[in-house]
Amino acid sequence: MHISSRGRYGTRAMLALAMHYDKGLLSAQQIASRQNISQRYLDNLLKVLKNARLVNSERGRRGGYILSLPPTEINLHDVLSALEDGLDIVHCTKNGRVCGRSGSCCTQEIWCRIRHTVESILWQTSLADLVARQTELDNKIERYVRTSRSADCDSDNGVGPGPGSSI
Repeated sequence: MHISSRGRYGTRAMLALAMHYDKGLLSAQQIASRQNISQRYLDNLLKVLKNARLVNSERGRRGGYILSLPPTEINLHDVLSALEDGLDIVHCTKNGRVCGRSGSCCTQEIWCRIRHTVESILWQTSLADLVARQTELDNKIERYVRTSRSADCDSDNGVGPGPGSSI
């Protein structure tokens, strides 16, 4: 399975909306900025996600986008199915008739097992799960930055080795 930039960026846009879900609408410009996605590309993704009924939009100066359901009710399978042409790693796992070896090929069985495992993970992973993990990572980074700044301040204030120290 290959997840295209369309699938990856669309998932990131959905994550931004999920992280902002309780706060209301988020503009395309805000999503693009938060996720470092070209707004032109994002506009196309949001149109697809809206057509798939995963997001709602409101026009106007205070308009923007919001998830159509709570983050707990949208899973990655929903998102990627809307954005990707298919989630198969090889064509014969979805339609055995595309290959004359179907039913007599042991590799097809492996590809099917891999596909089912990946699909299971996608079905089981909600946007709320991604929000929780992203929040953990953001907090970890914030603690690291705070600790680093504190260490820098200590060295600047004569507590600990400073610049040019031979330690």
